Amino acid sequence: DAIGKESGSSKLSKMRKIMIENGAADVAAIIRRHKKTYEKRIVPRNRIAQARVSGIWMQDEDYVVFMVFERHLEIQLAIEMIPLQEIRRSTAWAKAVTGMALRLVDATS
Repeated sequence: DAIGKESGSSKLSKMRKIMIENGAADVAAIIRRHKKTYEKRIVPRNRIAQARVSGIWMQDEDYVVFMVFERHLEIQLAIEMIPLQEIRRSTAWAKAVTGMALRLVDATS
């Protein structure tokens, strides 16, 4: 209830502040590390969650092509290509952040 519906970055900042206020500086340091990687990992994560996968790039099968439903020029839709390795890193990061948040909820309830 203390965090509410906000951006992920804001949620991590509030979680960190709550931990500092409750004397859990070690946990706050972990949250701070996750927040630093947030900006790098959130773009691929959002593409996975919110865009439509169009397939694999034919010129390099290590890239996944997403339709992002944004206008490009006058009549075209934009696409974005993300390396599979970046998707794997973003997925691992998201699982780690989720696990951390769940442990915090368990510890504070």
